[in-house]
Amino acid sequence: MKSVVKILQALELGETVILPTDTLNGLSCDATSKTAVQNLRNLKKMSNEKPISVMFADIETLQNWIEIPPKFTKLLDFLPGALTIIGNAKQDLPVVSEQNTLGCRVPNHPITLEICATFGKPITTTSVNISGFPSVANCRNLPTEMKARIDQIIWDDNLKQSNGSTIVDISSGELVVLRTGILPFESLACKVL
Repeated sequence: MKSVVKILQALELGETVILPTDTLNGLSCDATSKTAVQNLRNLKKMSNEKPISVMFADIETLQNWIEIPPKFTKLLDFLPGALTIIGNAKQDLPVVSEQNTLGCRVPNHPITLEICATFGKPITTTSVNISGFPSVANCRNLPTEMKARIDQIIWDDNLKQSNGSTIVDISSGELVVLRTGILPFESLACKVL
């Protein structure tokens, strides 16, 4: 697929792209590049303190980047899927928080999983919006200032505006739900608590 090749080239060059996940279309860049991450933050007018999650092609790769204590391994049953897990980082990245935590997910979208697998490095995933404003639901509604600075786009029109992924933080050794998204908390609680 020609667009996948162009996305991969853009990521290698440190450019910002839009990729679909299973919940929303998201802004993405090479999460290992300080310059690429800073450009993404500048594009969104996002502070350096605000976290940015990363995505991977599979659970095994995700486990190389954050600690998953044994009591939380059942969370991995929800991946690929609409779950972001924040854990203690095992490796450093420009998006690792000051508390040494990292939000990770494996989205259930075939094109994005292919891109993640081929790229082989963590890729950011964050909502398509200027920080503090609602997510853009339609590619035609991208703010002009944003559109001019996004290098490649694969937009999935089948994704409906949603609350995004459910975000859980396990970094303290406890399961803390930070945001309830498409995946209901009750589903998690049945497996983990």
